[in-house]
Amino acid sequence: MAREKAAVIIADIDEKQGDKVKSEIESFGGKVISIKTDVTDNDSVEAMVKKVLNFFPTIDILVNNAGWTRDLLFIEKPRSDWEKEIAINLWGVINCSRAVLDVMIGQKSGKIVNLASDVGRVGEYKEAVYGACKAGVIALGKALAREVGRYQINVNSVCPASTPPVEEGSYGEFSLWKEMAGLFTPEIREKARKAYSLRRLGTAQDIADMVVFLCSDRASFITGQAISVSGGYTMV
Repeated sequence: MAREKAAVIIADIDEKQGDKVKSEIESFGGKVISIKTDVTDNDSVEAMVKKVLNFFPTIDILVNNAGWTRDLLFIEKPRSDWEKEIAINLWGVINCSRAVLDVMIGQKSGKIVNLASDVGRVGEYKEAVYGACKAGVIALGKALAREVGRYQINVNSVCPASTPPVEEGSYGEFSLWKEMAGLFTPEIREKARKAYSLRRLGTAQDIADMVVFLCSDRASFITGQAISVSGGYTMV
């Protein structure tokens, strides 16, 4: 987004990681602000939006990108994991979407892109609650697209399959990054690769390219869609 000249707000609970990304964007002249935000806490999200409006007169784009999971069988996963998955993966999207919609409705324009998952479309072993959350995100996006389309607000979801979250070694000190990194062992990567028609895992760039497209004027007539960027993992 920054390379497309968008002013970027990084709303991350991991302040150090947010500042790191901020520095990377600033290194090539991008305009960026980092605000520590807990997407599971509605007060934190609303405070973030108020801060954004102190810097900018409009909020044109929201990308709901926070996520967390831990692969365990449904009957083995502790309730604390269920609650964490629902809070981050579903409530985070609800909180952030609600917080920006009054602004977007008032300005009669906006783009919301949710990072969902193919797991939310087809189900997956050891990802029952995560998949339920992502199915909820897809359904939420479709419903919001119907409700706010009259205000020229586009709402879409991007559905990746297995995508290593960030390059190895750049997880910082925050525990969520380390836990997510543990899901992508070499054995799991190789097994996942064989499940794709294109015989490779997705990259962050693959996903970012679709997000940028959906936020652009070229996608002005696309709304209410759940678009797979998954190398042929699903074909629906």
